[in-house]
Amino acid sequence: MKIFNSLLGILAIVISLVFYGCGGGGGSGGGSPSNANLLAVGKNTLVFAITSTAKLQTSVSGINFSITLLPGISVATANGLSGAIVPDSVQPGNGMVGKILIFGSYSIATRKVSLGMATTSGAFRSGEFLRLICNVAPNTKISLGDLQTLNSPVTIYKAVGYDSTAKTTVLLTDSLELLFDLAH
Repeated sequence: MKIFNSLLGILAIVISLVFYGCGGGGGSGGGSPSNANLLAVGKNTLVFAITSTAKLQTSVSGINFSITLLPGISVATANGLSGAIVPDSVQPGNGMVGKILIFGSYSIATRKVSLGMATTSGAFRSGEFLRLICNVAPNTKISLGDLQTLNSPVTIYKAVGYDSTAKTTVLLTDSLELLFDLAH
């Protein structure tokens, strides 16, 4: 089992490196590495996914986490200030099936985005589960790497699953790792 988990970890790293090298390009000539993966001015979609770091007792039925945005990036809220994120800006990820609730809030003062997901699918254990649409202000140069570094590791407040046999909630927080990337 340790060999299998090690192979999965190596595979995850390889896939991350492949995706890290994608995007940003365009144009001719060798642009400087600091310009690689710059977020475009306007709308950008961040994709959040989880992977297990240990064998999960049950599927994931809820997760609550936060990230901090860099100056120049914002999220649309109902009143344009701090508060609930508008529904169009926080969406279920491509890995989700069944009934799902996605929610979030944003604080202008701290640039903190708090996000959450709850599902009744009973089958979600890893993969993409949430998408967040952010806005990058004009004359802002922020790379995906800068944003990932600021949020490394992503703070998972709580992740839970439901054990239908024992009819109890199982805490999964310490068994998950949360990653994010730009949608491609």
